[in-house]
Amino acid sequence: MPRPERGLRAPSSSLRIVLACGLLATAGATAAQDAPGRSPSRLAPAQGLTFYLEYDGLDAHAEAWKGTAAREVLNGTPAGALMTEFARGGLDRLLKVATTGPLTAADLMAFEDQLVHRGFAVASYENRGVSRTVFILPRGEDPEALGRFHRILRFLLKPEDGMEPIATRTRGRDVYAFRRPQVPDAPAGDEGADEGPTWWIEDGSLIFLGGPNVDYEKVSQDPDVLKKIRDALEKKGADDAVDAIDPHAGLLKKALAALEKKGPDVVLDAIEGKTPKASSHPGLAAAREQGRDLAGFVPAGLFLFESVTGGGVVAEQRARFATPFPVDADVADAAGLGRSGRVVGRWGFRGKALLTDVRFEANGPWSGMAGMLDSAGLRKDRLPPIHRGSGAFAVGSFRRGLDPESLAVLRVMKLTAGAAWYLEVADRVLADPENRRLVAAVVDRLGPTGCVYNAVGERAAGVTLLMSDRDVAALDQALGTAVARLNAFFREEEFGPGDLAKPDARPPALALERLPAPDRGYRLTSPSGRIPWITELAQPTILLGEAFAVVAFNPDLARAAVTAELQPAARWEPSGAVVEALKVLPSNPSLLIVGAPRDSPWPDLIADLSDACGDFSTTLDGILQMADPAGVGNSGLLTLLGTREPSAPAPSPKADDLRRLLFPSVLAATIDDRGLRITSLEALPFACLPVTYETEGTGPAMTMKFGLKSKR
Repeated sequence: MPRPERGLRAPSSSLRIVLACGLLATAGATAAQDAPGRSPSRLAPAQGLTFYLEYDGLDAHAEAWKGTAAREVLNGTPAGALMTEFARGGLDRLLKVATTGPLTAADLMAFEDQLVHRGFAVASYENRGVSRTVFILPRGEDPEALGRFHRILRFLLKPEDGMEPIATRTRGRDVYAFRRPQVPDAPAGDEGADEGPTWWIEDGSLIFLGGPNVDYEKVSQDPDVLKKIRDALEKKGADDAVDAIDPHAGLLKKALAALEKKGPDVVLDAIEGKTPKASSHPGLAAAREQGRDLAGFVPAGLFLFESVTGGGVVAEQRARFATPFPVDADVADAAGLGRSGRVVGRWGFRGKALLTDVRFEANGPWSGMAGMLDSAGLRKDRLPPIHRGSGAFAVGSFRRGLDPESLAVLRVMKLTAGAAWYLEVADRVLADPENRRLVAAVVDRLGPTGCVYNAVGERAAGVTLLMSDRDVAALDQALGTAVARLNAFFREEEFGPGDLAKPDARPPALALERLPAPDRGYRLTSPSGRIPWITELAQPTILLGEAFAVVAFNPDLARAAVTAELQPAARWEPSGAVVEALKVLPSNPSLLIVGAPRDSPWPDLIADLSDACGDFSTTLDGILQMADPAGVGNSGLLTLLGTREPSAPAPSPKADDLRRLLFPSVLAATIDDRGLRITSLEALPFACLPVTYETEGTGPAMTMKFGLKSKR
């Protein structure tokens, strides 16, 4: 029997990086067929499916894609050419450093073009601690595409010298794997034929089967595997027992393999109809239903996340695709989505917008932000009085009162050190039972509708919060009682018990001061001036209007919010793309978010790519210089590597020209016993996310920092 092939690096992490890059490169420009009969899912098995993503390529929905703002940004301005040049130049230089093999930047760009226009599908599986990935490339049978795919695999898998992509005949197919030429005729079912990735052509599509990747801890807990191990130990004898149970000796893997079919056989069984196909999977059926009620929606793709254990799918996927970057908060749990047992979604086009429709299926009571939403929802034609000079805003319908479990989960949203002080103060205040009772009395008098928006005043900018109230007089009384108690609490915290607020008493560091009539409300001040961040422009304010309570960055912004409530001419009114989006979105959403194009980081980021190309080249030059063991110098090493000097950059588009092509992003969330549904329409992926970025340093020390916009 020919020996098993060795020397292939595990492909999982590298393959995931390539797939992630492909998804980012094709975001908003993908398409998927609606008919499961011709879907790539007919070429993948259903059993053990944990993740599936599919799209059919731009060629399938060319007309719908032509009408989008995203296509206008990429094809109607220099942005597309600039981004292509940036990617090609960076890839070319990196590949020269990373490998001396035949793979080129042109190969990767052609592969990306193949993904964009012809589509692909990815399916991940887990069974008894063994995970595999199936990657399907429709129309991938032509020799040029196959040769390019082999060069990419050689770069990713790093096979030992002498290994070549050699086909063996398996169930009537030429199944490829990296093998040594001296064993090209290994029989089907050979032990080495399933050691690493394999691929073959099926009905014109290229099927790549990655893995297997073994979780030895999970495998070692499988009763059937343990029985196989005990049987093997009895045969080997006591002297070899220690070596036999060593996972690195391969016993666990071999025991598991004895209980399962070879990887290609599992896929071929589904293709030949011996086992269920992924196209019949209930999760994919649920994914295909998403968006059917959205008028004018051209479905363009689908995906599925399925829980293996029946628990939280988010936690399982996070464990499988662990990020190397530190994360201070579990945003999924804070949003209340960690308990979802299945996530399905579709995306595509509607007019100028890219449309995405996702459902997190319920797997227990909702918590976090989702747990605070009211399923009754809000009326899209009766939005709160938002000031017309505002930027992005979010409106929600919330359950009455404070939900302790949801608030506890939300505590992990402490993403920045700047929020720590506020949380510490809130903890100290609410730790007192009387404080907690009086604050809850104020909250209980608020109505179900809340709104937060990015307000811009003459002297300052900041976030303004509107909360509907049912009885302003009663709310004013409850607020006055709570403020009196809190002021006494602040003095006691600072000066100790028994200190009275007399006219000649020491001024406290923190106090809530009642606003003069006709305003009804309070502002946070620092009478002693000891709190440096409380200034004339930064005085958090609570102000009562006719039907809304306002919390703003300062009294001016609070008064502007009340003015919008009293004067219809001062209110924001939906128009253009927002009106169209509101017509499409599900009725009575529990949460509605509208983003402002002025907040979008895309125009500036794309327009700055020319400078970024230069900074990127400088960074690579510094890395090359540090990696030069012979001291040849940067230019000499570049010459030895054959790296060309960078060509003249493509014309850079103007940020204002790009921004004019954008329109407000609109997102709606609805919640019920079935799950949480999120639907969005936008010009570009995350088009209006209020993010800023800046670069520091040059060369290898260059860094890029991101943050939320807070000023205009």
